[in-house]
Amino acid sequence: METNDPLTGIDDIDWSSFDHAYGSAADVPPYLRKIQSADEEERQLGWSGLYANIYHQGTRYNATPIAIPFLYKILDFPTTPKKEEFLEYFVMLSLGGLNTGKPLGTGITPWNKRKELEGAEEMPKMTQEELEAAMDDEVAWEAVKQRTSYNRHVWGYQSYRAVQAGLDSIIACLDNESASVRAYAAYALAWFPDEQVKINLAMFRLLDGEQDFAVRATAFVSLSALQAAVGDFSETLLVKRLRAVYSDNQSIEFLRFICSICLVKLRSHTPEQLSLVTRKLIDETYLQDYELPNGMDSEEGKLSKFAGTAFPFMGNKLNKLATMELGSLKGSENPDVARLLITLAFKPGASVWDISTIEAALNVVFEGVEPNIEAGYDSFSLMQQELIESLVKYNNTSGTTSLWYTLRELKLPQSDDELRKFKATSADPSNHMDPEAEVN
Repeated sequence: METNDPLTGIDDIDWSSFDHAYGSAADVPPYLRKIQSADEEERQLGWSGLYANIYHQGTRYNATPIAIPFLYKILDFPTTPKKEEFLEYFVMLSLGGLNTGKPLGTGITPWNKRKELEGAEEMPKMTQEELEAAMDDEVAWEAVKQRTSYNRHVWGYQSYRAVQAGLDSIIACLDNESASVRAYAAYALAWFPDEQVKINLAMFRLLDGEQDFAVRATAFVSLSALQAAVGDFSETLLVKRLRAVYSDNQSIEFLRFICSICLVKLRSHTPEQLSLVTRKLIDETYLQDYELPNGMDSEEGKLSKFAGTAFPFMGNKLNKLATMELGSLKGSENPDVARLLITLAFKPGASVWDISTIEAALNVVFEGVEPNIEAGYDSFSLMQQELIESLVKYNNTSGTTSLWYTLRELKLPQSDDELRKFKATSADPSNHMDPEAEVN
């Protein structure tokens, strides 16, 4: 029997047997119903609830993969408003909050590569009495933390696969009459390299007839992310098309910039194209017509110059997009890029909160390779020493969590004191000076 309710069957599930950030998931169905509403305020109440409970600060729970098929049913319903909100949410549910800010394609690694989690089941939930007893025992409490971490990995992986299972619904949105929906659909497809063949067919079909420049740009970035994620840096049809669009005199500058970023990602760029990417870091006025004014939040990634379209990557912050992609290069092969990133990261007046440039500089200079700390400061290359010295003078490595994680991943000292002590292992007495004394 056909029904006009996309949430038919939702009450057949015992939601109270699943959990989210605040306990029982019994309140998930009411929130799902709210996001169907034609009333904007009611719909936002629903989204606020879902972002808070089944996706709390990037954490997924055992209720999350159960809710995802119903999100797809609502997305598929013809009269569902603001489908962009669903498509963006699917990316968040797939990857967790932090991963979408990494160089495009790397965020999928935790889930796409964790084959050992295929079919894994969560560890049983502990009772309140068991938790309270464990708090007084250091060993038992460590076991609790390990169990929690394991379960979160399982739920994250299950959520990624649940979103992947519904990709046909996202692909169908590539034919939506709204350019903004098409752009968000292309964006949402960037993170599933296991489905690259199917996604490529759909995306190239889109590009063959697409007129909206932002949708085309989004599709190019997504296709490039997928190709890079599978380690393919060959002369593909995509590379040839990117070069053709870049060289076309009819192409607007925004598209030429995006093609350059994609070619950098695929290691098929020319010096001219690399220069175009670095220009965005040097010249703040470059392409500023395609960005919202500084201090204003991007609404659904919409480009300020054109209403009705969207470029969702990096929240439409082109400077950050360029920085992230430059951060995937090797400093030994691109010393000018490495020095530019170091200079920009620590220039006077640089924001202590926007540290993406510092993280990019670390990635480029150390090339993702764990250095030999035991060999001491003098064993580092001159460029690596320059970066460490800049971090010591920066004197705020603990100011943001993401920088701390980047330092930890590279097995570098993670506090200001540790960095100073490491620099002092140098045989050169000048490296033993207090950085504040150097300034004075």
